[in-house]
Amino acid sequence: MENDSVLANYDMVCPECGRDDRLHVSATVWVKLAPDGTDFPDSGDGDTEWDDASPCKCNACDRFGTVKDFQADANENDTAETTA
Repeated sequence: MENDSVLANYDMVCPECGRDDRLHVSATVWVKLAPDGTDFPDSGDGDTEWDDASPCKCNACDRFGTVKDFQADANENDTAETTA
């Protein structure tokens, strides 16, 4: 990815505080099962999967919702509706 900004790379920002550097998404990830636990790097896959319905949280202000709630274009629509 070219940019170091979550907003630029994922079009996501917190609708509460406006920060994009403290977002956490609950994702599904492939792991290798081992007798002593799980190993993410050895899974050979490394992909993470999440979508608009995945839980998302801003650790700066504790706002919780779904990925869709944190999408910048959705936040612009909310602002436009409240100011219209």
